[in-house]
Formats: sequence, structure tokens, C-alpha cells
Amino acid sequence: MSKEHCFLVVLCVTCASYLVVGVDLGDFCTSFDDCTGDFSICNQDADNFDRCRCITDYVPTSNTSCGPVRNELRETCEISDQCTVRNSTCNGASKICTCNVGFVPNGNTSCVPVVNELEKSCEITEQCNVTMSICSGTPKICTCRTGFVPNGIATCVPVRNELRETCEISDQCTVRNSICNGASKICTCNIGFVPNGNTSCVPAKGSLNDDCILNEQCTVPNAECREATCVCKAGFISHGNDCKQRKFVSDSCDLSLQCPDNSVCLAERNVCVCLRDFVSHSGRQRCLKRVGFNEPCEETSQCTENSMCVGAVNSTRCTCDDKYIGIGLTCWPKRALNETCMLSRQCVLSGEKQDGVHCLDTTCQCQTPFRANIADNKCNSGSGQHAIAIFSILLSIIVSRSL
Repeated sequence: MSKEHCFLVVLCVTCASYLVVGVDLGDFCTSFDDCTGDFSICNQDADNFDRCRCITDYVPTSNTSCGPVRNELRETCEISDQCTVRNSTCNGASKICTCNVGFVPNGNTSCVPVVNELEKSCEITEQCNVTMSICSGTPKICTCRTGFVPNGIATCVPVRNELRETCEISDQCTVRNSICNGASKICTCNIGFVPNGNTSCVPAKGSLNDDCILNEQCTVPNAECREATCVCKAGFISHGNDCKQRKFVSDSCDLSLQCPDNSVCLAERNVCVCLRDFVSHSGRQRCLKRVGFNEPCEETSQCTENSMCVGAVNSTRCTCDDKYIGIGLTCWPKRALNETCMLSRQCVLSGEKQDGVHCLDTTCQCQTPFRANIADNKCNSGSGQHAIAIFSILLSIIVSRSL
């Protein structure tokens, strides 16, 4: 030791007896009695000076008092120096030892850092700061809780167990073959699939005659699932893998198969027309066969010209109009005496008796020996006139003989 240093030490020791003794922590002291603060003693410091200091396991809480160190979280404290758990502090409001900001308690003896991202290592779930995440796995990492899936590294979003529920990412949509629609933000079936209720997606069927279980599977326009097969809906007819709309008579058309039975699609006009010898039903849904006089019918339009369909239900027949008469399958106009005719049955007299008339030289005339009564349209019998003539002849003979 140098002479200068020895001198200073001797000087200080010599002068110590003349130092002012205080009561605050850190002040010089000569005995325990000098240190009046709670849990303080007079003890040498690093420079070998006696000073008032806190006893072991205590730390200064003020200039005059000492408080116990706290080896666990949640213990009462006055200042942070009491809290010995690493990364802990004395909470100014609650006056207990708590973890610093950015740390969370792991039991009462350690503070572990908060984890703000998924897939990062952790020790306890409380570290995982992402909402709805937990610490799990081997090795342990922050991951989303059951019922949630990651959306990036800092968010957990709920899974969706049904279609048509809102979503942000496709991983949320748990229905098999479903995705989160980017535009509508709802869970929908993926391309090539269609919903079966809200809990399943079934394959779409792109062709007629494919197997199916519901209408939505049949993606051909105007097709439906009937008897477990994709077929055209009522009012449509299959053409290749298309369903063409059925048409009525006079409707526009592309193909004859669209038109009712016994009709065709007339190429020149692209309309449905009935075939020859058929006429349109009044509802235009069918083509009815033309029928002649006295044949069964459904509508007057079927009947030959100058006739109508009349009779009891289910027994209607084509009947000629009043001024016509049925001859064969045709209704011919009735003709009176002296009117033109083509057939004798056209010549119809007034009254019930129709004897003695025929068509001769294209004119209705009375047959011999009938005499025509044009005014009454009758052919009178000639037997009365003939008897008078005979009587006159006989009378003349008798008179001549008597002379």
C-alpha cells in the first residue's frame, strides 16, 4: 500500500469519530442503535465504511425503511426492487408484484414473454396473445383452439360447419368440397358441386340420364332429377344433351320434335303446323285427325265442312248443319225442286215424304209419274189424274154405244 493511501485511511478512520451520525439508509453509523429504520442495521459497505443498510432479504423502500424482497408474483410490495421475479415490477395501483408489459405469469415464480404470432414456441397458453389461440403440441407452439383455424399469422377465425355461413378464408368452410366465395364471403360448394341442404356438397351432373339424388345436381338447363336420373322437366323434350321446350301449334320452333304429335316444324316459317289430314286442337296442344260425317270427334274443327261435333259426352259425332245432308263422309247442300244438284240425295222435298224426286241433268226433278209442285217443293203422286182420265174414256165409250 502506498504511503498516500495509508495516510488517507488513517485520516478517515481518525476523522470517523468526528462524522455526524445519521438515521437514513446509507448514512454513516457506529452501532446498530444509530440505524432507526425498520429492518436496518449498521454494516460495512464495500469501502469498509459503516453505514445503515437493510438486513438480508430486505431492500430499501424509502430513505428510512426497508421492505422484504418478494420471490413470487402476486405478493405485496412498495417498490419494484422488492419484486425479484425476472421481468416483474411492483404495480403502482395494486401494490403487488406483477409481470412487466409484454410478459405474463407462468405460475408465481416466472414471467414469460407474450407471443403475438401463431406457430411460435410457448410454454403456457397465457403467452399466446392471438385471440382464440392456445399453447399446445410437441414442441409447444401457439395454435388456434378447436373450432378455429388460422387466418394468417395473427388471427384465428371460427370454422363454419354449414354452407351459406359467412367466412373470410376457405379453411373455415368445413363442408366437404366447399370454399369461401371471394365475392359474397359465404361458404359455397366448389366448382363441379352443388349444395345438398346446408351440410353437404354433391357432384354436379353435366349430362342427361346421369344418376342423381336432387334436382340441383342436374346442371343441364331445364333438367331435373326424377327417379334418380337427370331428365328434362315437364314441358321440355331431350335433344342430345339439351332440353328443348315443347311448343304448341303455331308456336315458333327449331326442331319438329318440339312440336305436338302429328305436326312438324315448317322450315320456311319456323312454326309448328299440323300434318295433312290433321287440324289444331282448340288449345293448340295437339293435332286432331280430320273426320267425316257421322264419325266420332272431339271438336268441330275436326269435322268435314258444313258439319259440327255434337252429341252426349264421350259419344260426340260429326253431324251436318241443318241445310246440309250427309252423303258418305261429306255434307252436301240440300236442294229443292228445280235447283242444281250433283247427287239425288241432295234433292230434299218439304215434309216427311221424300219419294218421287231425283237429280236429273244436274237438276232436282220429280220422277215419273209424280208431278212437281214447285211452290210447295213437293212431288205429288199422279194416280188420281190417271183414274179420272180412265173414267172419262169409259164414259165416252158407254155414251157412244147407247147411241
